[in-house]
Amino acid sequence: MSGDVRRTSSASDSAGAEGCSSARIAAVPVEGVDAEPWRVLWATGSQSDSQFEMNPSGHTDGVSAVVTSVSDGRHVVVTGSKDQTVQVRDLETGRPVGGSVSGLDGRVWAVAAVDGRPCVVTAGDWAVRVLDLATRKWADELPGIDGEAWCVGTAVVHGRACAFASDDDVSVRVWDLVSGEQVGELTGHDDFLMAVETLMVDGRPHAVACTSGGEVWTWDLTTGDSVGEPLEGHDGEAWAIATADVGGRAHAITAGYDATVRVWDLVAGREVGGLVGHDGTVSAVVTAVTGGELRVVTGGSDGTVRLWEPATGRQVGRELVFPAPVHALTVAPDGSLVVAFGGDVAVLHRLGR
Repeated sequence: MSGDVRRTSSASDSAGAEGCSSARIAAVPVEGVDAEPWRVLWATGSQSDSQFEMNPSGHTDGVSAVVTSVSDGRHVVVTGSKDQTVQVRDLETGRPVGGSVSGLDGRVWAVAAVDGRPCVVTAGDWAVRVLDLATRKWADELPGIDGEAWCVGTAVVHGRACAFASDDDVSVRVWDLVSGEQVGELTGHDDFLMAVETLMVDGRPHAVACTSGGEVWTWDLTTGDSVGEPLEGHDGEAWAIATADVGGRAHAITAGYDATVRVWDLVAGREVGGLVGHDGTVSAVVTAVTGGELRVVTGGSDGTVRLWEPATGRQVGRELVFPAPVHALTVAPDGSLVVAFGGDVAVLHRLGR
């Protein structure tokens, strides 16, 4: 399956966003699964349960990316949309922090925070750019991108903040975010990247990505070299990835068009588990620690968000049903879960409590 699946999804996303005005966000009990409450702090757009504090969305098309960062001493939710804008909201209240940030020439597909800096990096049509959250100004485009960039990652490499992304020409470029110059390249793969995450392995930053061909690749960012053989198992595009340390070993969790969620031991170089339950494409995955236990959170085109025990593959607690497909998830520093669905966003406070 090619990247056309994502390119043709915006019509249904827009319809889902418009439909939110009369829909509810509901927690649905699952047979044989213990109840685990989801406390929704706020959501945009939807006329949901009266316990939720509603805020107007501001986006006029589907929200495709979400991340948390810090601006002026407060935690914020940053969303990127197909409407070619970025929105910034207070994490606790949902209130907008300034207006929409425009100035882009294409859709935003991914947003990444920069450790220790009040800025985010966006990837989209024709450009990868850095947004200063304090000034709300865009830096110059990072060089080398001339197609659609589906994902972007950030890491500290050799003491400097870096970003890395690829477009349709497959090359993964690495940029120094201070100078804005390209300082490296990740190679070896034949398909373009659909999602990327970073993790530390033996004290060294690594990038782990899934591709349009369904493979999972790992690179040592200090050398730019690939690590091990690519991992295969997905049938078609793998759209989402998360990383975790499990028993002192690096793991990746990937999800994709084939409606599967797969757990990989990156040290052993093999698949070690799967999470089955979504009906349709799984487009978002993150990890969280709740009650001292590692959990995997997934969201998909079926409009549900599900919590999993990765070691057993068992679903934990209630699944949340949203009035539109779920396209992006992130976990805030306080443990809150942030969900992008249709053209809206919701914050679920204290995941797993």
